[in-house]
Formats: sequence, structure tokens, C-alpha cells
Amino acid sequence: MKRIVIFALIIGASAICFAQEQPQWVNQPYSYEAEATGVSQWFYDVGISSRAASERLARDRARDNIQISLAKNIASDIVARIDTTTFSLSMSEDDIVDESSIVETVITNTIRTKVPSYDPREWFVERGAENGKNYYVAYVLVRCQRNQIIAMIENINPETIVDNIIKQLKIRQNDIDREGRENLIKQLTEQRDRIRAAIFAGDDCSM
Repeated sequence: MKRIVIFALIIGASAICFAQEQPQWVNQPYSYEAEATGVSQWFYDVGISSRAASERLARDRARDNIQISLAKNIASDIVARIDTTTFSLSMSEDDIVDESSIVETVITNTIRTKVPSYDPREWFVERGAENGKNYYVAYVLVRCQRNQIIAMIENINPETIVDNIIKQLKIRQNDIDREGRENLIKQLTEQRDRIRAAIFAGDDCSM
């Protein structure tokens, strides 16, 4: 289903945009080959720019967003399925923090440097004006070789990720909750393997 984005006149901020129909792939990149039979050799994702003063700059920012977008999508899907109430990485009450956000950040940073090369397929640019100045937001649909995405996910090392999380949390060696560490490694391994299996089967929409 295509989503209609309706922009309105905001009197206080003087922001004016126009109704624009986004293509379905903006929110559902996996739908791009919906009519194809079998598992596609391609894996699709979308890069999105922030507001930019020119269309060219918006397009550049959308391209630059691909690696972080793909990595963050995978990381957020993993973290959303981890039960953070079943473990703590520290035995010290002084180290109690929201570990889920740090887990997502570490996974994202781990994956983003390993995103394979991609091929831009489609562009969509939203145009608007605010305070008398035009702005642009660009969306780019890209495709990567599915087997390269699978290899990237297979190379995610849960143990290394957990150790990097412990470093970021600055947990002392004597304060590490060994059972909590093993629990998190186990959950990360299960979720990595689940995503790998889903992408292998072409079930990209489950992410």
C-alpha cells in the first residue's frame, strides 16, 4: 500500500509542503520485486537524507545513509527480540544502565563497516519550503547481492560484540556478571542465526 504524505501550511513556522505520493518501496523495500517468483538474488534497503538546501545535497546524504541505515535496521531488529530483563552484564549496582541502547549502538557500528557494495535502483525526492527557503529530502532504493548480506551477518561475532559492550560500559573485570555475559551471547547468536535464515529464505519482510 502506498502512503500519501500530506504536508500543510504551518503558520508559526511558515513551513509549506505539498502532498506527494511516496512509492511503496520507501517503507517496504522488500516489495520492489514482489511479483518475482522464488528467492531474489538481491536484498533491498533504503537510504534517507536529512533536509538539505539542494536536491543534489539531499541525494548525496541519502547515499551516505545507506550503510548506517542497513546496519541499524538489522541491529534494531536483533535488540527488539532480546529479553533485556533476563541478564545484566555487571554485578555492581553502580553500573546499572539501559544496556539495550548500547547493545544496538555496538551492533550497528560493527555491521556498518562491513556493508557490501550496493547498486542504486530508484530515487524519490520530497520538496518543501520553510521560512522562505526550499528544502529537499531524498530517498534512494538500493540493492545488494543477497549472498553478500548473508555472509556479512554470518560474520557477526556475538562474543566480540558483548566484550565491546562491556568495554563501553567500563565494567571492571571483577564486576562482570559471567552468567549475564553468556546469556547475552546466547541471545545474540540466536537472533543472528534467525535473521540469517530469514534473508536466506527471502523472508525480508520479517525483519
